[in-house]
Amino acid sequence: MSKRAPMFVALDHDDAFAKYVGNLADKRQFFLTKPYLPAPPGQQEHDYLALYIFDEDGALLEARIEDLGLRDKVDVEKARGLRASMLASLGKCTPSRIFMVPFRTEKFGVEFGLVAHAPKRLIDEWHVTVEPGHYMTFSPPWDSGEYDV
Repeated sequence: MSKRAPMFVALDHDDAFAKYVGNLADKRQFFLTKPYLPAPPGQQEHDYLALYIFDEDGALLEARIEDLGLRDKVDVEKARGLRASMLASLGKCTPSRIFMVPFRTEKFGVEFGLVAHAPKRLIDEWHVTVEPGHYMTFSPPWDSGEYDV
């Protein structure tokens, strides 16, 4: 049972939510993802595109976050072009496992990041979520590279 916040979380490249994860030629690491702001019933979610760049030890160096707008109004071609531009800005990159130190950052009045959550009860464990949207959840062991959706 995990009694303290994780120092890092491993993430393996996959074809689902971790499609754009890997290492750069200079040993930095990156994670390009599409967080979203959940909406109350009957309203649209709000989509974003986030590129997180980490040093070789997993500390956040830079967060580039773009507002794509309400989900039903997202210009899909523009979003794909933006994603391609963000990836191209990284130079040579290799899809691979990365290690990230939990972090929080704010943009557009919204909290983004890899957020560590303390247990609510003694029998619970720490967990880490990708925010906003809580669409990837990491649990111990932190070096598994796996997440729940």
